[in-house]
Amino acid sequence: MKKYLFFLLLAVSCMGIAQQTKIVPFQYKGQWGLVDSKRKEFLPPEYLILENVKNEFNYYILAKDNGGETKVYNAKTTELLDIGGFYQSKKAWFGNPYLFTTTQQTSFLYNFDTKEKIVFDGLLSYMRVLQLEDQKYYVGKNSWDGKKENRDNSTYTIYSYGNKPKMLMKNVDSFRELYGDPHSIIVGLAVEFKNDKTRKYSVYNSNLEYIGKSYLDTQELSKLLKQEIHLDIDYKEMKLGDGQYEIGQMISENLKFDTQGNLIDIRKKKILISAGLGINYWKLDDAIITGYKIMDNNWRMQIEFYIDTIGKYFPKEVPMIPAKYLRKKIK
Repeated sequence: MKKYLFFLLLAVSCMGIAQQTKIVPFQYKGQWGLVDSKRKEFLPPEYLILENVKNEFNYYILAKDNGGETKVYNAKTTELLDIGGFYQSKKAWFGNPYLFTTTQQTSFLYNFDTKEKIVFDGLLSYMRVLQLEDQKYYVGKNSWDGKKENRDNSTYTIYSYGNKPKMLMKNVDSFRELYGDPHSIIVGLAVEFKNDKTRKYSVYNSNLEYIGKSYLDTQELSKLLKQEIHLDIDYKEMKLGDGQYEIGQMISENLKFDTQGNLIDIRKKKILISAGLGINYWKLDDAIITGYKIMDNNWRMQIEFYIDTIGKYFPKEVPMIPAKYLRKKIK
């Protein structure tokens, strides 16, 4: 019985290890790369753009520039996903688990989990989900011509939500969300079409049913929608901590920042990282991940990497960056 229990515990332990992230992003002098769990360089720092999708260390999106070819890696398997398309914006990931991207012929959402694509009619440079009460819609911006973005000649298209989106509204020059009570609930849209010369907005309810024309006047809009309408969100007062560590503070069981901002392993009585000329560091994901940034004397980013303080995603208390970059002198 003990023998079987040992093998069961070993299997569970191996399953836990298998789920850890195998590659982790790091930055050196403004360029991003990837390092494996043994701190060996997996991908050199040659990418201007990196997205850690949802900050979950599951998928990474890399591109050498905006509008450049997109690379997507599965962080758990190191697989390079064959997606195709071009990176469009700083927030290329589109909710979990989707990536929005555009090729020279089409635009689509790529599902990381199923590897399926939701294809849209038209070339789009931007995509978002718009929720009107309990209804959802896709909103795409038509400013990508297959080679570059043309913001001067852009319009919006609104699609139905789901795996097979249908075009519901096109040639939208601009639109305003109409907020009800509570103000954060969008109950309708005021839409300005590109060729409409009336200078009035077409007003739609949450089902995108047309109910009339109006200027952006809250009283007039309230009459059309038969409820009090607001044009802006009524933000509640929020108190947010800065999430940063103090100099000299313990960041994990064995790691501490000294008064110069150096990272010290108190167990080994060893300086792991010398802060150089400037330092910034913060907590992420309930104090599990520590992001660590080192600046030059002009406060330009030189080095950025992560440390997992409890070993949930990658090895515990290990600076996830190849050692050779920490040995280089910061100017």
